[in-house]
Amino acid sequence: MSLTRGLFLDAANQVGGAMPGVATLHDWSREKNDGAMTGVTWAQTAAGLWVMEFDGGDFATIPESPSLQAIGLTYMTFSFWLFPQLLDATNRPLFANGGQQYQVNIQANTALIYLRIGGVGDGTPDTTTLVVDTWYKVDIVWEIGVRINYYINGTLSSSPAWAGNPTAITGNLTFHLPPRPTTMNGRWKFRNYGLSPAQIRATYHSEKWLFGVAS
Repeated sequence: MSLTRGLFLDAANQVGGAMPGVATLHDWSREKNDGAMTGVTWAQTAAGLWVMEFDGGDFATIPESPSLQAIGLTYMTFSFWLFPQLLDATNRPLFANGGQQYQVNIQANTALIYLRIGGVGDGTPDTTTLVVDTWYKVDIVWEIGVRINYYINGTLSSSPAWAGNPTAITGNLTFHLPPRPTTMNGRWKFRNYGLSPAQIRATYHSEKWLFGVAS
């Protein structure tokens, strides 16, 4: 397993230029976890950022890699921008690794973000209710075996304790599993360490202009 500290996924971050291809999801991290896209299209924000558009039947898959695993880590940080276009009574997975070694969902009815951990059940959902057609910066700092820290738009939203540890389940990293969400997403950045509150706040303020967010 690669324990080199850093990004293990850095995707959907192109500003300007021609529209990215629709066949390959390119990972610009050192791990080069490129994936295949099925049905995913691209939309461009007013600031020129190309974001992935999932219409409810689309998905992207990154092949299994040691760098995608949570086993042996103390922290993982999942960062991404989310524009939900459908919120309903169904739990909809935004992404999952393997047999749900880790999985991030939009929760049914309450429309909350939550991390669930394969083999040990669900973590506690966040407390921020999502609204359709609104951009959110989501950062989930998973202190493995201790707690889950949910940040929304650069601010800590909730920090529930969660003692569960991931089991050694391997498999692909898939974005938008059935029942698939309908969203736009940009700037997927996954790390094998924990971002600090100051780093999360600074990154939000440095990126929000790309999504037309004023505050």
